[in-house]
Amino acid sequence: LVHRALLSFMVDNKGYPAALKEVAFEPGFCLKGLVFDTETGDVLKIDEHGAICRARHGFAAPFLTQEQVKAKYPGGLWPKFQKMVNRERGDFFLF
Repeated sequence: LVHRALLSFMVDNKGYPAALKEVAFEPGFCLKGLVFDTETGDVLKIDEHGAICRARHGFAAPFLTQEQVKAKYPGGLWPKFQKMVNRERGDFFLF
């Protein structure tokens, strides 16, 4: 249900191609600490301190290298982590 809602949100509100709604759910991809940043379109696996363990742009893209993560997120940290910890509303979804 969350998978379908997220794909619909990305297509209907963020301008992603309609074909994205046909992407199949991958149960092995959803796990604790997974965040979808709606501003960047990145799916992030973060640890308890906000460090990005793995990242990819969207669901079908290959994982970003550590160099790409550090170039995009200085220090390898997710800048919205504190908002999440404080339970503030933001432009991200938690899984």
